[in-house]
Amino acid sequence: MSYKISIIIPVYNVENYLRNTLNSVISQSIGVENLEVILIDDKSSDGSADIIKEYVNRYSNFKGIYFDKGSGFPGKPRNVGLKYATAEYIMYLDSDDWLEENACEVLYDEIIKEDADIVCGAFTKISDDGTRQINHANWVATLTSPDEESRWQKTRDMVDDSNFKLVVTDLDKNPTILGTANVWAKIFKRDFIINNGLVFPEDIVAQDSVFLLESFFCAEKIVFINDVIVNYNNERTDLDSQSISHVKTNENLYGRIKAYDLMYHISKRFSKEKLFYKYLLAGKLEYWFTNYLLAANISTFEISNIFKKYYHLFRNSYRAIEMSGDLKNIFSEINIENFDIAAEHTSKLQSQSIPNSDNPIKVSVIVPVYNNEKFLKKCLDSIANQTLAEIEVICIDDGSSDNSLEILNSYKLMDERFRIISQKNSGAAIARNNGLKMVRGDFVAFVDSDDWLELNALELLYDNAVSNGAELVLFDSVEHHKDNKLKERCYMAKDSIKNHNNFTFNYQYKRNFVMNGYLVIWSKFYKTSFLKNNNITFSNHLIFNDVLFHIKSMLMAKKISYCPHILYNYLRTNQNSIQSKIGLSEKSFVLLDIMDEIEEYLIDNGFYEELELDFIKFKLTELRGRLNKLKPSYRNDFYKLIKSYFQNMHISDGQIKDLSFENYRFFVDVLTYDMYYEYYYYQENNTEYFDIKDGSKNFRLTNEEIQNLKDKSQISQLNSINDEKFEFLKKYIVSMESLIDRLQNDNKQLKEDLQKTKKARYYDEKAIESLIRTNNEFTDLQENLEDLANCAIEQQTIINTLLAEKNELNSTINNLSEENNKLKLKNREFETSNSWKVTKPLRMVKKLNK
Repeated sequence: MSYKISIIIPVYNVENYLRNTLNSVISQSIGVENLEVILIDDKSSDGSADIIKEYVNRYSNFKGIYFDKGSGFPGKPRNVGLKYATAEYIMYLDSDDWLEENACEVLYDEIIKEDADIVCGAFTKISDDGTRQINHANWVATLTSPDEESRWQKTRDMVDDSNFKLVVTDLDKNPTILGTANVWAKIFKRDFIINNGLVFPEDIVAQDSVFLLESFFCAEKIVFINDVIVNYNNERTDLDSQSISHVKTNENLYGRIKAYDLMYHISKRFSKEKLFYKYLLAGKLEYWFTNYLLAANISTFEISNIFKKYYHLFRNSYRAIEMSGDLKNIFSEINIENFDIAAEHTSKLQSQSIPNSDNPIKVSVIVPVYNNEKFLKKCLDSIANQTLAEIEVICIDDGSSDNSLEILNSYKLMDERFRIISQKNSGAAIARNNGLKMVRGDFVAFVDSDDWLELNALELLYDNAVSNGAELVLFDSVEHHKDNKLKERCYMAKDSIKNHNNFTFNYQYKRNFVMNGYLVIWSKFYKTSFLKNNNITFSNHLIFNDVLFHIKSMLMAKKISYCPHILYNYLRTNQNSIQSKIGLSEKSFVLLDIMDEIEEYLIDNGFYEELELDFIKFKLTELRGRLNKLKPSYRNDFYKLIKSYFQNMHISDGQIKDLSFENYRFFVDVLTYDMYYEYYYYQENNTEYFDIKDGSKNFRLTNEEIQNLKDKSQISQLNSINDEKFEFLKKYIVSMESLIDRLQNDNKQLKEDLQKTKKARYYDEKAIESLIRTNNEFTDLQENLEDLANCAIEQQTIINTLLAEKNELNSTINNLSEENNKLKLKNREFETSNSWKVTKPLRMVKKLNK
């Protein structure tokens, strides 16, 4: 059966609206039997697909298409729907809107009557007073004058005129129609779409604006009528059901401006750029800036990059229309390529749009405590005396057996801002997680109980975070070593950012901060809602539990700021700290498990492909550093684990080339040697001795003793080593002999390789001699070719001379031929003449012949 109209409806999670939409199609005055309804389910997660199947089973002219993988936007479903359409005319309908009863009939009759490529009708939406009205702003408002003061009345006059019709055959005379943005409430010739190759972009929002603009540029005839076709559903306001195109996500932010850029290139292809700038782009950019960019959670760095990438759009919009206020100032800065300044102004407007918190607690400070009575008071005093008073201090005693808990309780009695939690000894990770469950402040800071803050730290950090609208603030610290030696730990140069109170970035601005920067949490200041919304907590390990916390927060933070002050004091002389005690023991082997956890997180959250090389460098650096820091008695076991880990790693040749020399050598050496002492000995800068554990005893071997082990002929010198070492050394003789045998085999192999190299060199020399001969022959050949070329030139000269002579000869022949022809003519005249005088010689000849 042939249909009059194919209606294409993309569907995604609209189970609450879809039946109303489809019922409006069924009740069309043109007759549902004349309509082909193509429903494309974009992998809905609700009951939408079941509703489609219900109608498809009920009506033979309903077709259901079900995607295996969601595309995310209506562009792809609409393109796929067109492939299945068979009618001569096409309509597009959103799955949450509904048609007026005569919509299809009105559009169908009009497009046939006018023989137009496109017919555009009107639509209604809920107005501010709650009534449904024709949407003047998005329908014919753009058909009159861009002047706000006059166009509204003109629009209403046109709507009230039942005979209104606008027929456009020359776009230059009707440029205001470019303001039309949607594809519903319209009908298209199917051949017009196909013959012009019109398709919807499939990966962005606002794809219908791109499609419609190109359609208008291609169309020979467009008709506008004031009949209401569609009732637009603008009542979907909750995030679960809100239309995808209107959710103010960062994806839509980037998608819209990408759509504008596509439209720019289309207008350029049709030489309609000026019309596009004035009647479409400027208004869309203003809408995008006000409704999406200012509401977006992106950093100053990213905003600046947008301005740079789409500079051509902003520049031409600024030139096309007059703007006012903040928008004019920002666009003018972009116009003169001051992208960073424009981005800073934008970030400031973003921060101003964030309502001030009425929370009486601005900052929550979390302090895990375990047996730290010696340093605890200095730490707590630095927090209690902060210049920012609106804080709470959550101290978690992790089962201390000294006076730490008593000290904590004394501060609680003195200062009501202190809250004390007691737990059995479970480690800092659980302590911090328990603290996070209790925070009431807008921001969170972590302080270790043997460290201390500068007295203005929280005030500076809070002001920086608020002024930037930041989710994460980085700040500098100083390490306190023995003999009062200090080492500053700074994230970046103080002058690297001009305005620290109005500049934010994400991990892409400083990728080395993610896995090659400071992994600690105490030099960072976090927004509480950011941590909770992204479910960022500490992994349950005794040590290194903050590594994944750091990586997650750096990757997930949309706005990171920097406070260029040393605000944290890190004590490196506390030998009783957990880090000092177990960080050098076999318990630190958990670092390998943490590496696996990080890899799993990067893969699950789509970061792995981008950060794979960074992650490889991070693993090699951290494992090499940890191996060197371990107590010698644990190194061999950890070395074996690393070797096994490396054997399962996949590193491409290109990635290996990008490694530092230290990491490259570490990776190769670990794969080469089976035991740590082998790896150790063959390092260039080994220490003066080597410690290894045998059972419960530690042994120290000097370099000289290791050298003795290396040579079997010197094993007799073991008698000079004390008896305790002797028993240990005997255990390793066999492995050393194996090593020596392997080295001898390697030496044998090297000799064979050398012999092969010599043979290869001999053949290379022969090849070189052959090349020299060939080169000489080539030189001779080149000389011969030059002689031949000279001969060719001479021959060409001779040929040219002969050709000239030939031409002269041909000219002579032509002349003789002409003379001969003349003689023949005279002879013919002579023979045919009746004159007695003329024929006398002929008669004489004839007479003689007789």
